Amino acid sequence: MKRKKTPGDIETAVLVKSVRRCTLCFHLSGDLSEKHGQIAHIDGNPANFAEDNLAWMCLVHHTLYDSKNSQHKNYTMREVKTTRARLYEAILQNRHVAAPPTTTIPNGNILTDQRFFDQRRQLVDTAVMKKIWSKARWQISICPTEFLEARLRDLPHCTQFIQTSAVRSLRIPDCPTVKPADIEKDTGGEWIAGELDQPPEPSFANLERWVLFRSGQFVYHRALVDHPKIGNSLHHLEVIWLVTQIFQLAGRMAREGVLSPEGVIRIQLHDVAGRELLVPDFIGSHWSREKQISVERTVTPADLEKREGRDLSLGVAVEIYQRFGWNDPPMGKLSEEQGHL
Repeated sequence: MKRKKTPGDIETAVLVKSVRRCTLCFHLSGDLSEKHGQIAHIDGNPANFAEDNLAWMCLVHHTLYDSKNSQHKNYTMREVKTTRARLYEAILQNRHVAAPPTTTIPNGNILTDQRFFDQRRQLVDTAVMKKIWSKARWQISICPTEFLEARLRDLPHCTQFIQTSAVRSLRIPDCPTVKPADIEKDTGGEWIAGELDQPPEPSFANLERWVLFRSGQFVYHRALVDHPKIGNSLHHLEVIWLVTQIFQLAGRMAREGVLSPEGVIRIQLHDVAGRELLVPDFIGSHWSREKQISVERTVTPADLEKREGRDLSLGVAVEIYQRFGWNDPPMGKLSEEQGHL
């Protein structure tokens, strides 16, 4: 008997909600990359076209799901429906576009080892992280180019490092904000984390979460600064200050031997399409034409030693400004701002 085709409106709903991300790839390994696949009938009945009975799966997992094998425990209907809901939530949070691509160099070696990304996929969103996902935000990572399980010996070593190496300033929020009593420790012994949910009054709101892995990978999420005086704008000083702090932190990681022989610093801005770059006292209107801005640098410890990486961070800040249409920022004044941190 000829198999009936899924009704067009229902098929479209599944494709749009899943963005062709495999439910089981996401469930098993956190994989949010696009997959060639098919719409699977969760209950095994090809005539049941209820949307709740359908899920996008890659070809391999669709075959495995439909097969019956007594040698192992098959995937269950409840399991697939539960993880499909998690997948749809991840898609709504734009996590499928936030996933950094694997970068390669001409000889084919992996520049950013996939295992670093695999570590991040295992993290579970907290209430603070869900708030951050819903806002325009920074997403920043610092990691070595070579994966080693214990560049930081253990969790006490991670804790000691972040407490002594966070970049502090009297003018702006620390990067990252570290509250020793609130540091979260992975029960598996692989990472520590911290977060902050600071209300907008009397000072700037600060919503952030950071994670430091023993592998030397540092991941930092922060919502754009929220303050009534600047409204929906991104202040140009927030850019130069935060980027400079990140390179200073990378320099301290390098001195600890974490970024050896090289490291990758990736700075991204998400959900900034149409957002203004606030530049007081300068004529002109500057805003982002892009939803996501991403700038990446491969650095050596020697690079980060030079003026504490300030020349590198100034270059990254200028590249971000240019993506907002500000093509002639005053380099001298920006360099002065770096010195005020």
